Amino acid sequence: MWLSLRSIYLFIFITSAVLMPMITCHSLSSLAKAKRATRITDKDCFASNGSCVDCVQTFHCFFCNSNRVCWKYRGTSITNFLPPQWQCNNNNWQIGQCSINGLTLIILVPIASSILIIVLTCGLYCCCCRNSYRKMWFYENERHESELARRQHNAELRNFDRKARRERLAQKYRSTPGKI
Repeated sequence: MWLSLRSIYLFIFITSAVLMPMITCHSLSSLAKAKRATRITDKDCFASNGSCVDCVQTFHCFFCNSNRVCWKYRGTSITNFLPPQWQCNNNNWQIGQCSINGLTLIILVPIASSILIIVLTCGLYCCCCRNSYRKMWFYENERHESELARRQHNAELRNFDRKARRERLAQKYRSTPGKI
């Protein structure tokens, strides 16, 4: 395997650190609590042990399902964004919500946001750029048709002039008009 698991986790962490605040939904009350809280200590997180809902409502706390303990989340740097194994083994932890595993959330959020960005980019291309090419072809086709109509009109005028000249020559050199 040419990519190590650590480099994959590092990439996932960096992309999720940028995109997770935009996608992860927190209730307004937990955001208000987070703004009011100056520092969250381990005691604040331990106070809400036993219940995942109480734990994840406290800002910067994560809940470990394997031992049902609420811990302070210290994943602020690139090297330690996952909780240590001694705090929560088997990567069975929740942060910000109780329905999706934290590791799964860290993996799914960047993937889903990347897919969303690709879909929006393709949609933008199809709506804007591709339609401008269609308009360009439409105008060029319209110009081509007008040029063709002008040429046909000039050809009809030349035919009419040619027929008139034939008639004059026929009248001049023959007594009965007809074919030359």
